[in-house]
Amino acid sequence: MAVKVMQRQLSAVSGTSNSTLVSINAAFLQEIKDVHTELWDLLAGARDMCKHKLRSENDEHRLAADMEELRDLFALQFSLEEGFGYFDNPAFVDMNIAKRAEDLKNDHQYLYCEICEICDWIDKLRHHRRLPLKLKDVDIRFESFCDQLMKHEARENELIFDSFNNDIGSGD
Repeated sequence: MAVKVMQRQLSAVSGTSNSTLVSINAAFLQEIKDVHTELWDLLAGARDMCKHKLRSENDEHRLAADMEELRDLFALQFSLEEGFGYFDNPAFVDMNIAKRAEDLKNDHQYLYCEICEICDWIDKLRHHRRLPLKLKDVDIRFESFCDQLMKHEARENELIFDSFNNDIGSGD
């Protein structure tokens, strides 16, 4: 088993491709996810807020402010993950792990752009005093973002698990 893994890793490193290989530090990536509870709490609160009628300008302001804070927390989360959880050109790499890691790392840019666009849209709706009228549309788009984020997180968690198993073996 260990020989097969080593052969896969060495063949990946000796390949002639000029592309950058990506891998993860599973322990750091998991820790980053575990300690950032503020992000997940705010996400849950924003989801709830989008589902209820905005009764005042204060509610509108709070929704916009929470979304902007959420955007900033995602910027921090993705920066931490990319800075400490993902790394380029590892000495040894499993090509399956590398491809999945690259795809997941690339998801961060899309997800961040989407939350930025949602924030901008909410800002424009507030400026034109149309946020209460379009809240259902905001809720649908934000739920779509959350669904994509949850799928991304599930895939990252699977990658962390697979990486741990790859590093220490699965006991077979």
